[in-house]
Amino acid sequence: MNNQNQEKTGTSEIKNRTEESKQNSEVNNVVKDKMEDSVPLLTETPIISPPAEESGKQRNQKEKQRQRRYERQRHHDGSKDISVVIPLYNEEQSLRELYESIRNALSKNWKYEVIFVDDGSTDNSIHVLHELRRHDRRVKIIRFRRNYGKSAALSVGFSHARGEFIITMDAD
Repeated sequence: MNNQNQEKTGTSEIKNRTEESKQNSEVNNVVKDKMEDSVPLLTETPIISPPAEESGKQRNQKEKQRQRRYERQRHHDGSKDISVVIPLYNEEQSLRELYESIRNALSKNWKYEVIFVDDGSTDNSIHVLHELRRHDRRVKIIRFRRNYGKSAALSVGFSHARGEFIITMDAD
């Protein structure tokens, strides 16, 4: 008999628990329904109004202010806008004309340097370069004792360049 009583008690406990869980789930569903009504779902994206439009004049003024700040910062540290790297080999005849063309093109609006890399010239190229250097401190001279080639000259020129932008040119 004891076993039958225990089975009945166990069965009734299971029924009670099943009914309790049904009631709890019904309560949970009611709570969820009420919460969904009062709380926005996380999947909804909030509505954000776009920023107010600036007038063209205000935009231009802000851009000019940014540009002035940028110019002051960049030039304060002694940096250059442009570095022109020119490898050369026996170009004595064309150096003056090349230098004048670069100077005329860049001197009005840019802070620049011109780096001539003499790749072991055997003519008077180095003398012309020193003459240019005496007149303009923006001219930099790097001289190889022998001819190492254009890629070596460019590589050394790049390593000495201080400009934000680097331009390469042939000397001829």
